[in-house]
Amino acid sequence: QSGSAGYRLFFHDRSWQAWEEAASWIGAHARPEAIVATTAPHLLYLRIGRRAVLPPMESDSMRARRLLEAVPVSYVVIDELKFLDISRRYALPAVKGDPEAWHLVYSIKGIQIYQRASSAE
Repeated sequence: QSGSAGYRLFFHDRSWQAWEEAASWIGAHARPEAIVATTAPHLLYLRIGRRAVLPPMESDSMRARRLLEAVPVSYVVIDELKFLDISRRYALPAVKGDPEAWHLVYSIKGIQIYQRASSAE
């Protein structure tokens, strides 16, 4: 109808809005073959068309790094999503524990994106 107010079908809180902005950044900067580790891999794939996986739920950060490299993951998204604490609990220690291999490349509203050095463009 003409003149009707626009509306959104979904409400996302601030943490989801920041995650969406981070996904858009990856979509604009990552190579098409990049693989992303994120708490919401299905949504990332639908939004930007990049292959995505959950970060490994491994408390041993060295083993988690080896699992990320085995995929091979190019980017890791550390989010502030409340429903599932995989990225902060498991992925963050893995990437922070190897600063030569993983570099912080983008940060927005509490979300951090790390890129594996060997996948740098």
